[in-house]
Amino acid sequence: LTELREMWVELEAVAADGSVLLRSGGLDVAGDVEAGTMRFGALAGDAQGNPTHKPWEVAQFLWQRLIPPKGSATDAFRIAVPAGAAGQVKVRARLLYRSAPPKVVKAVLKDAAFEVKTVEMCTATAEVPVR
Repeated sequence: LTELREMWVELEAVAADGSVLLRSGGLDVAGDVEAGTMRFGALAGDAQGNPTHKPWEVAQFLWQRLIPPKGSATDAFRIAVPAGAAGQVKVRARLLYRSAPPKVVKAVLKDAAFEVKTVEMCTATAEVPVR
């Protein structure tokens, strides 16, 4: 059920002075992955093109981005560095996963809903000199 599972990249870039230059991939107040995040998975749709999490209603995929076995995916991010900045920009990327969005778990399980755990699959860091 790739349309239920969620995998995304949380990205943060921090200047030498500690200011955050870029943050992407956080969760909003409802627990949903922020718009504009590098994501993987699928969004299922019914016959009318409305999103659905009910497998018996799925007639199409409205959006799909998967990584094939032994494959990879890349996205480009631009980081705005303030004029006069110097030193290194610390960049951290975390690949995160959870079995389903919290709102789907609540909709399906009602009072038996559980707190969905986010799992960190891997982390990469780098220091990039300011140009």
